[in-house]
Amino acid sequence: MNEVPRSLGGRRSLERLRLLTKDARMYHEQSMRQPAIASTLGMSQSRVSRSLKEAAGVAPFPASSVSPADP
Repeated sequence: MNEVPRSLGGRRSLERLRLLTKDARMYHEQSMRQPAIASTLGMSQSRVSRSLKEAAGVAPFPASSVSPADP
């Protein structure tokens, strides 16, 4: 089963990692700009910006190289 350790926040954290990965892939792999990502995902551009910053701080490797497995 794809569970995140309790110390990382469990299921809620896994869902957050999936969103961060999606944001980072759209930005880095698909070369989408933040406003386009925001429109696609139904969130504000500032939220996308914060997600990208968070993804950069979480990943000890390029964020686009790994994706959390889907359940």
